[in-house]
Amino acid sequence: MLEREDSRSLSAAVTRFEVPSLSSLESFTTLSEWSDGIDLRRLEPCDRLCVQTQNSTYRIELLDPTSRRVTIRGGVLFNEPTEVFIHGASGGGAMLVMGWIGIGLQLEIICPLTEIHSQNVVTSPVVSLSLERMCGSAKPA
Repeated sequence: MLEREDSRSLSAAVTRFEVPSLSSLESFTTLSEWSDGIDLRRLEPCDRLCVQTQNSTYRIELLDPTSRRVTIRGGVLFNEPTEVFIHGASGGGAMLVMGWIGIGLQLEIICPLTEIHSQNVVTSPVVSLSLERMCGSAKPA
């Protein structure tokens, strides 16, 4: 929510806007650095995640961690396992941490509809996540 203050001087009016906390790059960078979470690109195919958001639970199985291609099931949109791409984590705005799922951040999902059309889905903020290793261990840093 933007708050506006007007100050009048003899020569001109000055308008000052207060930027919401997650809308500034510095605040978002700080939040994403301190957010507990997981980088999908460090996982292996077959690894599974359980992501609990404020409104839904999602079960995710990695198909290709490099491209962030997964199958997802949960919430109101994914009643059946659906192949999608995890775009990353955001505060609900234009800034995004690619390939990241973070506590307190929203999960952004790309759902291919056709070869040239897709739908973006943004979840409510993530409150917890767990990892189940199915095939191996994490890639080295």
